[in-house]
Amino acid sequence: MTSERKINVFNKKISPQAATVIAMLFLSALTGIFNQTILSLGIVLCCGILLVLDKLYLAFPFMIFYNSFYGLLFGVSVFRFYTLLVAFSLLIKLSGESKFKLKYIPPFTVYALFIIVTMIPAIGLVSSAFLIVDVIACLYVVALITKEENGEINDFFRAYVFVALISFLTGIVTGNSIGGKYDYSRFMATFEDPNYMGFFFTIAIFALVCLKLFNRRIRIFLVVVLYAMILTTLSMTAIIVNMMLWVIYLVIMKKFRWWSIFVVAFVVILSLGLYEYGLSNPSAPVIGDLSSRINEKLASLEAGDVSDVTTGRSSLAKAHFEYYINSSPLNILFGGIPSNPRYIAPELHAAAHNDYIDMLLNVGFIGTAVLLLYFFRNIWTCYKKYSSTQATTDSFLVMAKCAWACYALALTVFLDFRFMVIFLF
Repeated sequence: MTSERKINVFNKKISPQAATVIAMLFLSALTGIFNQTILSLGIVLCCGILLVLDKLYLAFPFMIFYNSFYGLLFGVSVFRFYTLLVAFSLLIKLSGESKFKLKYIPPFTVYALFIIVTMIPAIGLVSSAFLIVDVIACLYVVALITKEENGEINDFFRAYVFVALISFLTGIVTGNSIGGKYDYSRFMATFEDPNYMGFFFTIAIFALVCLKLFNRRIRIFLVVVLYAMILTTLSMTAIIVNMMLWVIYLVIMKKFRWWSIFVVAFVVILSLGLYEYGLSNPSAPVIGDLSSRINEKLASLEAGDVSDVTTGRSSLAKAHFEYYINSSPLNILFGGIPSNPRYIAPELHAAAHNDYIDMLLNVGFIGTAVLLLYFFRNIWTCYKKYSSTQATTDSFLVMAKCAWACYALALTVFLDFRFMVIFLF
């Protein structure tokens, strides 16, 4: 996609890997419309083609967005087929000249030890073994798309942006939203949580902005469309995090220009206008519910009800942290109390919705220190490189990791491969 023979879907010639990605987009767009077994079989066959082309990383965005929607094929999830193909690809590469980068050893060791010591007793040997394979698959993707040799990261996120757009349509077709016991209907695209949708669509937005994937007009158009889609989640987390990310991008990344004042002013005026319109017209689609939800949060904040403002997250985080500090010295240092999307210790009852606190429970102070040192060291390294070279890749990696760092305050995502790949960048 990046050389004369490898070009993106807007050019006249289509490379084999681009054609395969387009086929996967078409198959995914039919989810909820056509027989899913046939569609999933087509996805697995496309993954096989990408394996032969040594472009298997291009299928990972589809696994992020459609993991649960692809369902099972012959009793096995499509993502599991993908990870097995990754394992096969790695076996071939490791038998050659390719070597495992030393910087990935610390996080891999922490994950592997946790899975072996804690998760095997909790969920069994086979399921735990597949968790290790998930970690390896994430490291495989990260190693490939960050090597900055042939534009892999741009190819990856071009596919990622299109998959995000397609997933929104799939969510509409399948009616994937939270309703019933909730006051508002919150859209989720192809995810199980509206905040998850907010996170991955935010990544798509900053990939467009930082990597400059398409020409300026197309980028602006897609950013506006993606933000309109995010609003359907009614996610306060998404709104707050995106405000923080734009401050980081404009100020810390030194992207603020004289005309930025007018853009910011326009966005603020437009947002306030939509908010007032939604309050005056509560039946207005999306905007009415969003304005009402914001108004409720502001009222709770004014009343000092932090638990309601955070939708109970602050109370859960406090309870989990108290449980952690009252644990045995061994647990405090090394963890061993599972609290992640795959398994939550019965005594915890629920996740903390704060990955930093649940990370302490999972892998203890030492494991958390290793993981966060790796994470923030990568942010600092990318930021220093960006400061000296102004490289778009480094700019994006900083913003993507900042998005993870902010969202981790409101979500428990430890061991979730979809979030892990961003964490490991």
